[in-house]
Amino acid sequence: YGPERVLERAEGLGVGLRSRLSERLSGHRGVAEVRGLGLLIGIALAEQGVSAHGAAARAAAAAMRRGVLVLPAGESGEVLELTPPVSLTEQQAEHAVEVIVSAVEEVL
Repeated sequence: YGPERVLERAEGLGVGLRSRLSERLSGHRGVAEVRGLGLLIGIALAEQGVSAHGAAARAAAAAMRRGVLVLPAGESGEVLELTPPVSLTEQQAEHAVEVIVSAVEEVL
């Protein structure tokens, strides 16, 4: 990708990932929201309407066991942070979504 297309590609990938994650996680009692800008994406986790203290670390560990690197973030460790590369393929994005959804469901 040429330098002039990197930002465009990052925004497009980010919109697609946020959309897929929102769709797959909507209605999940443990997910407060999916948010982000470009390829910086956060999934705010909650347990029964309160902040899920440390839940992101548990979900990150579950995703890592499945080969996808995500990081815990947030003041109370309640945000699962994704920062995929701009070179991410469609197949890799779909795999990441499957793994992340599975990891969130495992811990909440």
